[in-house]
Amino acid sequence: MHEAAQQNLASFKATLSNLNGCISALDAEIVELERCLAVKRCEMDVAQTKRSDLEEKINRSLSEIYGGYIEYLMPDLLRCIFYQVCFEDRFNNYYALQPFQLAAVNRHWRSVALSTPRIWAHVVAGPTIFFYSWTEADVSRVQLLLERSQSAPLHVYFPIIRGHFLLPMDCFSRAFKLAAKNMSRWKHAYVRYTAWHGGNTNDLDLSVNQHFKSLHGQKPNLTHLDIETRTSAVDATPFLIDAPSLRSLCIAGNIFHSVPVTGFPCITKLTIKYLDNIKTLISFLIPCAPTLQSLRLNNRDDAADAKDPSLSITLPVLRKLKLFGNIPHDEYGLVLPALQYLSLSRTYLFESCTVFLRSVADTVIHLKMVNFLTSDFDSDMLEILSVLQNVKQLEFGIDWTTSNGNGIAIKDGVFKYLTERVPPMWPALQSISIANASITDGSSIGDELVALVQHRNPPLQDTDHGSHNQVLARLTSVKIAYDGIGENVQRDIDCILRRDRVARR
Repeated sequence: MHEAAQQNLASFKATLSNLNGCISALDAEIVELERCLAVKRCEMDVAQTKRSDLEEKINRSLSEIYGGYIEYLMPDLLRCIFYQVCFEDRFNNYYALQPFQLAAVNRHWRSVALSTPRIWAHVVAGPTIFFYSWTEADVSRVQLLLERSQSAPLHVYFPIIRGHFLLPMDCFSRAFKLAAKNMSRWKHAYVRYTAWHGGNTNDLDLSVNQHFKSLHGQKPNLTHLDIETRTSAVDATPFLIDAPSLRSLCIAGNIFHSVPVTGFPCITKLTIKYLDNIKTLISFLIPCAPTLQSLRLNNRDDAADAKDPSLSITLPVLRKLKLFGNIPHDEYGLVLPALQYLSLSRTYLFESCTVFLRSVADTVIHLKMVNFLTSDFDSDMLEILSVLQNVKQLEFGIDWTTSNGNGIAIKDGVFKYLTERVPPMWPALQSISIANASITDGSSIGDELVALVQHRNPPLQDTDHGSHNQVLARLTSVKIAYDGIGENVQRDIDCILRRDRVARR
């Protein structure tokens, strides 16, 4: 046995020696590979450096080639680019500086820019940075814009803000007067008068009123007016006087102390927000009634409390109505024989609205429901809208002012109710769209929506839609603007709608 043990030990030592030899060989191989790797890394660094140099040369060459073309683009093409960059129809302080930046590129661009009056027609009659004091530079910029815009229609923005910074009345007065001298050229006018933190603004109110009074004059080209102030101490009525071409008017606050007798013969769009009483509202609607096609009302909560049976008005050609305040009751209703688009907020929907909804039920085909998916489901709220039996397009909107920047959660219930309701609500429905929003974890709204589409669009050989006898229109479009619902939901819906389109060929 002793000899056997010695043989086993000798065999183990031989095996161990072989393994150690293999390890040593592998170590040597690793050292060699690391040396090769270091060499390759050096070669790779050299290659990357060469590649970067070549890319830089290519980019420099392209810049020289394109730079030559860009520098001497044909004037007409360059003007088209300028028009796109300057966003002439948008009131934004940043874009007010764009023409100056374009003119600073090179001599050719400057020459073209100076010969293109339209790009200089966006006049911000105030500081280009909110909450900053007016300066001499702001006055000079307004004067330069008015000169370079020549006879082009003007887009004038008056940001009158008093907050942490004092408003130098001299600079404000001179800039305002410069713009007012050219009011015959005004096309769009946008006015914001805001006094922050509740300070004493009596002197400012008096000054602003004096300047507004100077606007009594012809404004033949003014087509859009958007004006807002949160104080009734300022009267903006002069903006409306002698403006026969006005087509769009947005009013926020009790800012007009009277309505021009001449009215608004061309107006088609009217937005009224934050009024204190219905009589003021009616005083604006009456002169607009013959031509008004789009109306948005955002009244204060208490504005609809003063009920008066005499406050009723007919808008014969109104096609679009957006209501973000108390909905007209029968005591002071709107008669809208041509209404097709209706937008309602759930916050202001009550049983007392039924009379008004019945009055427009025959003509409304597009219904927008704001905050119906973001509030806890209430079938009674939905039933109020069931009188609108001719709705073909259903849109769910979101009021982002209630989100506090944290997004808005979608709630379950609406689509399930629409699927299970007997008889079905909105039998003529053909289109559904949902605005962007967040969705709560565990929400089943995606499954509910798919079930509704399946219910409305069964296979063509089975079109009885269950036990009821009412014939339902088939959905042809379902648009979901947010990603949170899941790709599978949109895919399933698209599959059902595609099956319908194929079957109908």
